Amino acid sequence: MSSSDGAAVAPQDVRTREELGAALTALRLASGLSVRDVARRSGLPLATVGGYLSGRHLPPLATLDQFAGLLTVLAVPDEAAPAWLDAVTRLRRVPGPRPAAAVAPYLGLRAYQADDSALFFGREAATDHLVGLLSSAPGTPVVVVGSSGSGKSSLLRAGVQARLAADGRPVTVVTPGTDPTGVVPEPADLAHGGVLVVDQFEELFTADVAQDQVTAVVAGLGRLHDEGTVVVVALRADFFDAAVQVPELAAWLAATQVLVGPLSTDDLRRVVVEPARVAGVEVDDGLVELLIADATAGSSTRAGLDAGALPLASHALYVTWLAASGRRLTLEQYRQVGRLAGAIAQTAETVHNQLTPEAEAVEKATFLRLPPRRGHPRVRRREPGRHQRLRRRAAPDVRPGAGADRPRGAADGLATHARMARRRSGGSTRPRPAHRRGAALAGHGARPGPAVPGGRAGDRRPVGPGRRQPAGPERR
Repeated sequence: MSSSDGAAVAPQDVRTREELGAALTALRLASGLSVRDVARRSGLPLATVGGYLSGRHLPPLATLDQFAGLLTVLAVPDEAAPAWLDAVTRLRRVPGPRPAAAVAPYLGLRAYQADDSALFFGREAATDHLVGLLSSAPGTPVVVVGSSGSGKSSLLRAGVQARLAADGRPVTVVTPGTDPTGVVPEPADLAHGGVLVVDQFEELFTADVAQDQVTAVVAGLGRLHDEGTVVVVALRADFFDAAVQVPELAAWLAATQVLVGPLSTDDLRRVVVEPARVAGVEVDDGLVELLIADATAGSSTRAGLDAGALPLASHALYVTWLAASGRRLTLEQYRQVGRLAGAIAQTAETVHNQLTPEAEAVEKATFLRLPPRRGHPRVRRREPGRHQRLRRRAAPDVRPGAGADRPRGAADGLATHARMARRRSGGSTRPRPAHRRGAALAGHGARPGPAVPGGRAGDRRPVGPGRRQPAGPERR
């Protein structure tokens, strides 16, 4: 029987997850409920319910009780429920490897975008707070402040932008980039009552951006806000001192500042388990607990993540998923990829070993530029040109779906995060010999290093009189 005619399909006739999704959708339509209604009444996340009803995902065997609750919402009689549970069990236990086209439940080092909202978990409370604040017509632009790696970009894109867009409210996301003056759109280019998100606002505070340009950008954003566009800016925490030197920006910080703090252990558990549930993958409890222990190892209370640990956790989960061939992620697989700190190092070494001689020259130049010198800007932007093109050619993209339509390299940010991992494990952060520098193309697309109180972007202290330059291959 075709599933496109909306007719009910008996659970014993269901042969694929797509047919299961069509059968559940027929039940929903017969009940007169929307997808959002089903999610609210069942207590399941909207993305999870949408995945089941669309046939993209199967309910995990470990959560069949929740699926039974969903069947109750869809008006399935109690005596008929076991047949539906048997259908899920039968589909789940079909032998064979994971499909080659399976979508990864984790994004690695890449920030979540609005299109990734179905996989975005752990920041529900922050998303609710921001959406509520933006819907209340705040008197000044909202400033979202958090340390590097805290997930500000993902929160604003996969959380706030996706939620507002689903409610029909237009959202525009921009970054200062190489032309700070272009960060302020013309009012005619923005929908009335929409939201403008300015991500990576710290890019304004560089040596090549004059103070009057910064003041002009802030003033322009203030005018847009006064004219009806709600403005939100995301600022790295270690640029707070620079931001308060701009009077109007200091007023925004005093009035409507939202702090993005570290994830709690409960939220991190959701980051691990919920995307896997959406993708139809089960995760061993032992893996979850060990990853949480790794991610909170440097925390004084062990109640929240270390600063900058979130992207490391995301990458470790991603490479664990790559190492698995089935629909279950195990503790042993997590250990084999190196756990939190070792996973980033293994990926870096893999990228390095694939470099051409031409790309190795780019690697060397990139690492020699890492230690900032006096007078150099604290923020580095992506510089288009020959070196960027070489980096893109040299680093194969190992993310799912990579190809001609996904040109960015998977090595984005590896150097920064590899240094963080070595520092967390007590290792040295000095430059490594050329043959050991695995994070070859790490400078490409990487954001500045983790925020350090009173520190600068990057991990090295400025070289000045009486201070020795760190030894490189040429100095040994």
